[in-house]
Amino acid sequence: ASDVYKRQLLTPYVGDWFYKGLQVTPIMMSVRLIFSSFFFLDFFRSCTQGAVRGLNQQRFGSMVQLVCNYFFGLPLSYYLGIVLGMGVKGLLIGLLSSFTALFVIYPVSYTHLTLPTIYSVQISVVAVSLKKKTRHSR
Repeated sequence: ASDVYKRQLLTPYVGDWFYKGLQVTPIMMSVRLIFSSFFFLDFFRSCTQGAVRGLNQQRFGSMVQLVCNYFFGLPLSYYLGIVLGMGVKGLLIGLLSSFTALFVIYPVSYTHLTLPTIYSVQISVVAVSLKKKTRHSR
């Protein structure tokens, strides 16, 4: 019973050990526009990753994620947030830039992934229809 009492007593104050609420609110208000753009880009990223998995191109999708997030977004976040001293805004802009790179790369590469599949299906349909026509013409 005493553990439950201690948890209920300490729960409202545990957060104050790590931050002060008055310090966090202005920071969050200054980056709310950056956060709002994450919703659209994350939705797009999730949908395109599902499409890439559906095309059985998981290796390609993971390589694009690796390049955009770890070779582009993470170093840019570090540079903007820590080296240039932009703080949280710089870190979020770097992460947002990796999502934006995915937003640009996936549609361009999507056509290269789907065109061979579409053409092979169309070619097989044409081949089947030609076989049927040649059988009927004999």
